[in-house]
Amino acid sequence: MISKKILVNAETIQKVLGETEEMFFTISTDTRSLVFGEVFVALDGENFNGGDYLEEAINKGAAVLVYSQTEKNQMIIEQLTVDTEHVMFIEVKNTIQYLQQVAYAHKQAWLEVNKKEKIIFGITGSNGKTTNKDMLTHLMESVFPHKVLSTFKNLNNHIGVPKTIFQLNLQHEILILELGMNHPGEIQVLVDIATPMAGLITNIGTAHLEFMESMENIYLEKKCLYDGIIKNSNGRFFILNLDDPYLKLLPVSDRVKTFSSIDKNADYFLTFEAKSVVVTEKKSKNKFVLANDNLTGKHNYINLAETFILAVNCYPEKKEQFRLAAGDFRPKDNRSTWIAKGNAQIFLDAYNANPSSMESSIRGFFEHCSQTNIAVDHQLYLIGDMNELGSFTEQGHYQIGALLKDLGVVNLIFVGKNSLPFIGGLGKDCQVYPNVGAIPASKWEGVLANFKSIFIKGSRSLQLESLVDI
Repeated sequence: MISKKILVNAETIQKVLGETEEMFFTISTDTRSLVFGEVFVALDGENFNGGDYLEEAINKGAAVLVYSQTEKNQMIIEQLTVDTEHVMFIEVKNTIQYLQQVAYAHKQAWLEVNKKEKIIFGITGSNGKTTNKDMLTHLMESVFPHKVLSTFKNLNNHIGVPKTIFQLNLQHEILILELGMNHPGEIQVLVDIATPMAGLITNIGTAHLEFMESMENIYLEKKCLYDGIIKNSNGRFFILNLDDPYLKLLPVSDRVKTFSSIDKNADYFLTFEAKSVVVTEKKSKNKFVLANDNLTGKHNYINLAETFILAVNCYPEKKEQFRLAAGDFRPKDNRSTWIAKGNAQIFLDAYNANPSSMESSIRGFFEHCSQTNIAVDHQLYLIGDMNELGSFTEQGHYQIGALLKDLGVVNLIFVGKNSLPFIGGLGKDCQVYPNVGAIPASKWEGVLANFKSIFIKGSRSLQLESLVDI
């Protein structure tokens, strides 16, 4: 008996998988993690054909196989359908688009089932979007335990967002999605899939200039989230950072709540104290002190404030619970994390880097050292390449060198291939290594022994976090 082979689109997914109350199914795109009974979607990429993994998916117990219409796949399927009557084969024109369409259908079914009030948050921005996602998740989990689903780590692209959505089940009432991009048009695709009801754009910074070419293009790309929330008939609130020169251009309406540390006419005004940010609501004059000993740098307290503002506008009756929860948040995944190593305290922010995030982190670390009386002679800055800057690469690295020069930093190590413009901005030589592996163990041991505070930041590809494990 030949297995059933059909051509479908996303609208027929319930007919394919069965119209039951338990319509929530799991989808895998990687045979390495595939679980018995899952739907396997054979994604195609520039250098691989997902159809090559169909047989492995069958052997691991996939119940449904989705593959693209290609001559090569037709040949593979002809061989596989001979003795696999327990498997359903679904042929589609484009597996990535199919994944996205079915994710949308899955999310819509989640919104409608049980008719409970649900909310979808969207977060994007050049810097800090993962931190904001983690902070908002922490606030929501503290008040609504076991009812929150959010993006795992930074699976925030055209494949990661659908994979997050497929984790939705009947217990979830809140969905928090981080929306990332590298190329023009990607945020709009994610907004169309997610249909967020509330959210924020952290800032418009110097990220992905290699593909976006200008700050204006980055602004227009990120603006798609604002447009999506404002146009959504179920939309709640968009939180607008008036301190960002691009974001302040966005129109303000009833659904927009503004905040600023400069403009006192904003809906929420931020002031900063030692290890805390004070959020003053203009309308009520209420002050909310968000104290947190685990954060470093003004930018992270701004992140905490804007996620708090988003949370309290969506759930105003939970203000005090959110305020208390804000004090318990801890950074993770190599983002602004302090680690004790030998005699030194290491500030590790090595998940990613661009000039604007690098500047914020350096200033935050430098301010922390000043507040804790760590002399500049006892500080070491290990700076790595900032990738995806395109024609802005030399200028971006020069600017960071110039910043460190202005701060009067003495001890520096550069890792990567962009040391020349960095040293140009620095105005003096510094130690340079092409990669982490080139740093002698004896050198690193000396760093740990001789410096009290060590700053480490660079693009993810450098794997600077490996220094902490030595």
